[in-house]
Amino acid sequence: MAIYHAHFGIIRRSNGQSAVASSAYRSGERLCDERNDKIHDYRRKKGVIYHEIMLCEHAPKEWNDAQTLWNKVEAAERSEKAQLAREADFALPKELDEKQQIDLAREYVKRNFVDQGMCIQLDIHNPHGNQPHFHVMMTMRAINKDGKFLPKSRTEFVLDDQGNRIPIIDSRTGKQKINNKKRGERQWRRTTVSTTNWNDQETLLAWRHDWAVSVNRALQNANVRDADGNYVTISEKSLEEQGIHRIPTIHEGVRVRAMEKRGIQTERGGINRDIQNDNAALERQRELEIEYQECQKQNEDLLAREQQLQARLDDVKRALAATRKAIELREQEQKIEDLWSQWYKNKEAEIEEKSRLFEDEEASALEILMSESDEAEQAQPIEVASTAAPPKKSWEDALHFGNGVERLQMLRDVAHAGEQTASESPLKPESHSGYYKRIEAEYRKEHPAAVAEKRIQQLLPTKNEPKPENNRCIDHVITPDKARPENYNETCQKVIGANEVYEQRDVRQPQADIPQLSTKGPERLQRPEPSVDKQPQDVAQAAPKIPAELAKSPKRSAPEKKKRHLITKRRDGRGNGMGR
Repeated sequence: MAIYHAHFGIIRRSNGQSAVASSAYRSGERLCDERNDKIHDYRRKKGVIYHEIMLCEHAPKEWNDAQTLWNKVEAAERSEKAQLAREADFALPKELDEKQQIDLAREYVKRNFVDQGMCIQLDIHNPHGNQPHFHVMMTMRAINKDGKFLPKSRTEFVLDDQGNRIPIIDSRTGKQKINNKKRGERQWRRTTVSTTNWNDQETLLAWRHDWAVSVNRALQNANVRDADGNYVTISEKSLEEQGIHRIPTIHEGVRVRAMEKRGIQTERGGINRDIQNDNAALERQRELEIEYQECQKQNEDLLAREQQLQARLDDVKRALAATRKAIELREQEQKIEDLWSQWYKNKEAEIEEKSRLFEDEEASALEILMSESDEAEQAQPIEVASTAAPPKKSWEDALHFGNGVERLQMLRDVAHAGEQTASESPLKPESHSGYYKRIEAEYRKEHPAAVAEKRIQQLLPTKNEPKPENNRCIDHVITPDKARPENYNETCQKVIGANEVYEQRDVRQPQADIPQLSTKGPERLQRPEPSVDKQPQDVAQAAPKIPAELAKSPKRSAPEKKKRHLITKRRDGRGNGMGR
């Protein structure tokens, strides 16, 4: 599996190191150190699969030889503590083949070091076949256009905010220090500035980050994936920076790894084993924490679900209570409707009973009236040529006379047609017209046409007698004591006299309210039902008496209110006629 490894260092003369010896060891070649006149031969070294010298822009072409290049570097550094070169080693991913590893190393070195003005030596090693890595040696000085090394650093004056140099003040005298060795030269504050940024920490972090990016790009181009199907990646960040709670192991090295393979326990191997055990315990603890968090989340979900179910149960209870209340209200309304229906039925039955009783009373009163009429007729004998038996019911309570002479003419026509039998006119006892027809038939049986003609001729005026101008008269009902045939003259005279009295008083009765007798066919004696509301109060009624509580009183219009005056008079103090 690909791992991240990038290590940077400095080859120092103070540590007894030599740039030529380091180059010979990494390249596996035989090189001569001209400064010490010493030969370094590493040609027996195995595992070197690639070696290359890469020069920057202004470097001479003869520096393409490793021995020439690093002897020039040794000659440029005169100090015993000089920093000769910068070294770095990187781990190559095993998932890539040899060609892909070489291309990856060359591209990274050229982009980050050669293009920045360094001359480098690249060596790729894979001594055991499973640990591919490469070494890089870089020059510490920049090169000018003439192909010569430049100084590593330079001194500059320290300037204030106004851009002026800052003097060095003597603490004893309080004045600017003077360098007596240089003829009284004034001393100013100076600072050492590096000619390049290769020693900055930001540059080092950029190099490390670019190596991780380069490896990840190469792995993605090679379509290297893990067991889950994700691309294999590496990172320059530590485990803590990545948020991984795991203890990092220490570097064992080749020798320790070889001893551990032979079964020899070493101190570094023991430390790593303890770290691995601690990591396993941490991993188990982390798994338990994850399980605990999952259980806690499930518990929270269950509590939330329980709250939802409780809320839903409360809603159902409220809906059930509302339904029950609605059912109770509906039952109450149904009971009230049933009570009202029963009340209406009882009321209708009561009204029907009262109506039936009223009809029975009316019929009994009519029978009593007819019986009294029959008794009166038997008490006063009538000179009639007919030998027919007296009828059971009298006709006087049904016939209605009025309008004077015209009504008598109608009665004459009725008498002339008296030879018809009662069977020729249909009788309908259940209606007023049938009842009147039955009375008419009985009258014709009792009184022959000759008697009726004689009685009517006595009352009719002569042909030369002028008709009265006012034909209107009051509607007069003939009661049983006045409607007998023997007192026709007296009754008609009273009717005519009443007309004259009303004519003198100029009392006009509505013509539409006076019932008229028809002279057409057998239905000439039919008359409409008497009107209670439209007939005068002083005229007797032929219809049955209607109780006062059943008669509808006519609506009377409310008296018109007198309008009030909204404008009042002005005060007398303002004068008359002054207001507008």
